Amino acid sequence: MGERFEMVAEGWKVFRDSGARVKRTAASAPRLEPGHTYLLALRWSAGQWVVLGEGAAVPFDQGTVGRGEWCGRTLSSDDVAQGEHFSRTDDHSLEKAVHGQDEQAVVRELEEAGTGARTKPR
Repeated sequence: MGERFEMVAEGWKVFRDSGARVKRTAASAPRLEPGHTYLLALRWSAGQWVVLGEGAAVPFDQGTVGRGEWCGRTLSSDDVAQGEHFSRTDDHSLEKAVHGQDEQAVVRELEEAGTGARTKPR
């Protein structure tokens, strides 16, 4: 999307007079923390980009899926690997398919999904 992409992220209350921001939770979208990078599932709605929902943001710090801020914590690869130990075995999500990999892995998976090239879940 390039450098010109702009989106107002939920999860913050901004006071008009002071410009101060206060963290808050939102059921419809994750809070995105400044200084971190995310992969986002987006849709165009009412003239703006909006996050698809609570699980639509995946940590992507340092160009690695699963590394970075999630639910107010900064995760390492080890933290996420420990959580994956308890995840559903039938989880065939993009996040799980490319966990610990870089941007090229994400692009490859999305391209395969667009062409229907994947024949079985991983």
